[in-house]
Amino acid sequence: MTSHHHKSSEVLGRIARSIKRLRVEREWTQQKLADRCGLTRSYISKVEWGKANVSLSTVEAIVKGLNCETREIFRKEDVITKWNKVVRFYKYCSRLFRTYRRKHKLTIEQLAKKMAMAVEWVRDIEVCIRDISLLDVVVIGKFFKIEAGRLLKDGGL
Repeated sequence: MTSHHHKSSEVLGRIARSIKRLRVEREWTQQKLADRCGLTRSYISKVEWGKANVSLSTVEAIVKGLNCETREIFRKEDVITKWNKVVRFYKYCSRLFRTYRRKHKLTIEQLAKKMAMAVEWVRDIEVCIRDISLLDVVVIGKFFKIEAGRLLKDGGL
């Protein structure tokens, strides 16, 4: 699990540096970028310091706000590769949920109840819009009886 956290932190750090570099190149304040993205200045600050676990939709909003290409945020090939691994892991978890629900003919609500989790949590993972934390990995692993390290490996991380 530490390996996943390290890779995730490394990717977030590189994304953070790219966003800050692009903002500074434009001679914009954090507030100006925040306004253009529909985010708060404090959130942009957290993103630039690598303290925010940014979602794909947030990256898209920042790319749009910066009026740049996504590849400018993911300048180095290894960052793109690592980001793709994270996306692949999210999709893997989503497939686990959908397959289980189909096999057992459950609604999202019924699966949430069976997992003792909030309906929104299950729905967000199933549609890949929740940033999955290490705690989420443990919960998912426990439910599906997959050791967390194995879950990360099977998911491509």
